Amino acid sequence: RGGGKPFYASPVLIGDKLPHRAEACFPRPGIFCIYADYSVGPKPAVWLPLGRSEVLANTAGAVLALRHRTPVFYIRCHRQGPEEFRLELVPLKPPGEEAGTLRERAIALTQQAIDLLAPDLLQRPEQWWPWFIADIRAREVSIQPAGLQPSEPLPNAARA
Repeated sequence: RGGGKPFYASPVLIGDKLPHRAEACFPRPGIFCIYADYSVGPKPAVWLPLGRSEVLANTAGAVLALRHRTPVFYIRCHRQGPEEFRLELVPLKPPGEEAGTLRERAIALTQQAIDLLAPDLLQRPEQWWPWFIADIRAREVSIQPAGLQPSEPLPNAARA
């Protein structure tokens, strides 16, 4: 609670009239929280880098935040013990309109959160739910020697 005003919180699932329920929440004091559930359906989702892999990430939350110009935070939640958690809120920087279309900006905002998630996964993998549910694939990375254009053949010494 802040300033004696009521604090509102209610969970909303993506398929459960999310845009309308979010719009109803924004004018009131409170927090509208969207869990970045990487197992949620593919629409609107894009493949985004996650460390050395890619994850199919839903951008609906980023679209909502950008449309309504709401502050966006990445929330780290670390289990300290039974029923004891430490939360850390990291503000994200939504791209301005000059950064492209709404879709492009939503992708960039979602990528900011994923960039923070990757080291968290490596640091405390035991605190994350089963990743076999998420759509994750190996990222194809082409390593090109300095000074060569992608269309140029590699010198014989570098072809091994």
